[in-house]
Amino acid sequence: MSEQVLERVVRRESHSSRAIAAAIVLVLVIVALAWVATETILRSLELPALLAPPGAMATWLAELPENGQVVAIVAGSVVVGLVGIACVFLALAPGRLAKQRVQNEGPAILVDNGALASAIAQGVANDLSFDRREVSVGVGHRVVDVTIRPSFGVEVDRAAVSESAARELSRIGLEREPRVRVYVVAAREKEPA
Repeated sequence: MSEQVLERVVRRESHSSRAIAAAIVLVLVIVALAWVATETILRSLELPALLAPPGAMATWLAELPENGQVVAIVAGSVVVGLVGIACVFLALAPGRLAKQRVQNEGPAILVDNGALASAIAQGVANDLSFDRREVSVGVGHRVVDVTIRPSFGVEVDRAAVSESAARELSRIGLEREPRVRVYVVAAREKEPA
């Protein structure tokens, strides 16, 4: 498999498809155009309109502000604006899935961010002798957040946690290694029962 084909396959597996959004917009445009064409043909054949003749609709829209139906204009504008914003967002958003590419000489390997988070959390817990339940990890494309919730009275060395997580990341060998942020959530003393 050529490098170009491999890169295309990896991109398709690591980014979400825009096909559904494009299909929805296309269907809406086709329905609107089909309605206008049908109304125009019915008008030319001097048959009654399905909903309203296009000329009557255009006149109604032009006279809408004069009729004092400001609420209808504002509501329609808000709906059209929200649909436009959604379309622009879908067009510009990166659409990356929660997967990371691992460096490999052979076939491409994509690893789910949840699996990465679990491996990093287990590695940090093992390295620093924490209970696995005291370590939680969130993995993004640019940042790995390691949160430690130690038992009451246990001191946490942030630098050691950061180094342990970085070691685990380098062991996994991601193509683009994210930076590590460490958070320590102070434990509360248990209340007597």
